[in-house]
Amino acid sequence: MKCVKLNVNGIVQGVGFRPFVYRMAHEYGLRGYVKNLGDAGVEIVVEGEEKDIENFLNALRFRAPPLARVQAIKEVQLPLQRFVDFTIHESSKGKGEGESIVPPDVAICDDCLRELFNSEDRRYMYPFIVCTNCGPRFSIIESLPYDRENTSMREFPMCEDCRREYEDPLNRRYHAEPVCCEKCGPQYMLLDKEGEYISGDPLKKAARLIDEGYIIAIKGIGGFHIACDARNDECIKELRKRLQRRQQPFAIMAKDIETVSSFAMVEENERIEMESYRRPITLLRKRMPFPLPEVLAPGLHTIGVMLPYTGTHYILFHYSESDVYVMTSANYPDFPMVKDNERMDEIRDA
Repeated sequence: MKCVKLNVNGIVQGVGFRPFVYRMAHEYGLRGYVKNLGDAGVEIVVEGEEKDIENFLNALRFRAPPLARVQAIKEVQLPLQRFVDFTIHESSKGKGEGESIVPPDVAICDDCLRELFNSEDRRYMYPFIVCTNCGPRFSIIESLPYDRENTSMREFPMCEDCRREYEDPLNRRYHAEPVCCEKCGPQYMLLDKEGEYISGDPLKKAARLIDEGYIIAIKGIGGFHIACDARNDECIKELRKRLQRRQQPFAIMAKDIETVSSFAMVEENERIEMESYRRPITLLRKRMPFPLPEVLAPGLHTIGVMLPYTGTHYILFHYSESDVYVMTSANYPDFPMVKDNERMDEIRDA
């Protein structure tokens, strides 16, 4: 029988690492606890047979969740603690040894995407759907350790259904800090240029307005994006005037990779990167003749393209006739992205 304390560093908070540790501890019959630390690391104390602990350590290194990155594990032997089970402890402000990294925001996963469009699911068409494997991380974290009360989600207490999922070790949302639903989570609303509410489904209405040639401000994970129909030449020219960007190329978002291939050359490595959890803006070669307005990226042979990465984006395209949007950060030249509603009035139609 042996007891060890493990300090794990890397990307190990906000990526489903504690639930993974919990499952591995039960798989190998170990007792003890796991908790987040204030330096973005994780502390694990396990007690059991030496061979089981060795197998557990191998699992940490080689079976970690897809988004986790275990960079270092420091092991210290402890006296036997006589634990009776394995639990997830409350996080502490304490720090381990070494450096860990706050995880990045992660694009919506396939499981959440299926639920988003499943009319039988309780998160059907809910734009802020997330689980342990996807959703905002870096953009909502205000301090460490990564717990709900240290994120912008603290303003949205979980309902009973979300709490039940959060506390169920077998659920995909076990200890997913941003978990929420229509009953307890954030909601979108659509405002006109004067700040008056526009009634009806806000995302459905926003998609229709984009189709009709309006410029829409969309508040997302890290701030505002400005969206308009990327096939509407006059609308794009008007957006350039409002943002005071005469020549700077606009990033665009396409509904899917097939749409991207209709106007840009996509190599296999570029496709893989575009569809990864990072969903980056990727610089692609334009197809010639270029079927989109030249005013998107005037005088260039390339165009910056990204794919949808949140439930919001997928819902907009679901309701929209357009399959490609301008999706550019809401900022004037030499200024950071706008995050406050009031500063959008000169740019947006809604």
